[in-house]
Amino acid sequence: MTKQEQQKQKIAEFALSHYRQHGFSKVPMDDIASGLRISKKTIYKYYSSKEELVEAAFRTFMVSASGFVTEVSLSANPSVVKLVLILRHMLKESSTISNHFLIDLQNDLPALWKEFDTFRGGMMRKVVPKIFKQGVEEGYVRDAPVALVVTIFISGIRSILKKEFLDETGFTMNQALGHFYKFLLGTILTEKGKEEFSNMLYGVFQNEKY
Repeated sequence: MTKQEQQKQKIAEFALSHYRQHGFSKVPMDDIASGLRISKKTIYKYYSSKEELVEAAFRTFMVSASGFVTEVSLSANPSVVKLVLILRHMLKESSTISNHFLIDLQNDLPALWKEFDTFRGGMMRKVVPKIFKQGVEEGYVRDAPVALVVTIFISGIRSILKKEFLDETGFTMNQALGHFYKFLLGTILTEKGKEEFSNMLYGVFQNEKY
């Protein structure tokens, strides 16, 4: 990676850390430049507009999430360990994403939000069936139609992350996902699965730091 590519990536990553906490509608480019100790002119050298920077920042998040999920799914761990690792990572990541950011995306950049929704659904359709099938074979997951489980998983996440649901319930993104994951695992795990991994699951949903 060249120095210019490194600088461009550094700007996107720093912007993402700010946007995740505060949304992007109220974060001026001056704040990003000040935080990086560079000029706005330098930022505009790499990104022609704020919208382009937001898109680059969010795609950084998507690439990171995809890489982690793929790595875990291909590991030699038992199915429930894979699920716990993925859920732990997603909850940890979501704890730093404010409702403001989600609402800004849905309101101001609907095309990017749709792209994220498509990306997330595709990733889950690729990963969940394999882990689910492994779990059934191991006796940790109930034997149910995989297509049904995947649809419930994708539709559930899509619904609870909508601004209308978050506004109505008052949940943060992290809280909404936590409740959903707990409900889903309680439904699909066998008694053997619950007993075998109860300590791991407790740690995830109590927000233990790993």
